[in-house]
Amino acid sequence: MISTQIRDALVVTAGTELSEQTLAGMTETALENVRSNGVRTVIFELSALRVLDRAEFREIRALQQMIRMLGGSSVLVGLRPGIVMYLVEFDEDLSGIRAFQTLEDALDALALRA
Repeated sequence: MISTQIRDALVVTAGTELSEQTLAGMTETALENVRSNGVRTVIFELSALRVLDRAEFREIRALQQMIRMLGGSSVLVGLRPGIVMYLVEFDEDLSGIRAFQTLEDALDALALRA
């Protein structure tokens, strides 16, 4: 997991798999930056993920709720079509999710590009 701050946004880039350790690191990094470093939006860049199971997705959803409780917002970037189909087929709650195909799309929509 790599994180980079761009203005008042934090881009958190996941690797090819989400282990418990990676999810814990994403949670700690995102929440600390929203709480202490002026980050208003967390962008979860997930394009390298080959698979995302229901438990991992629910952890990301819970993290998004935590970010909202601290006054921030979050978006998902780069979900593969197969992952999206899987989540829909298993009736995961996708309400309120803001997602973009590419990081560039997200930066443009959030007015973070120069």
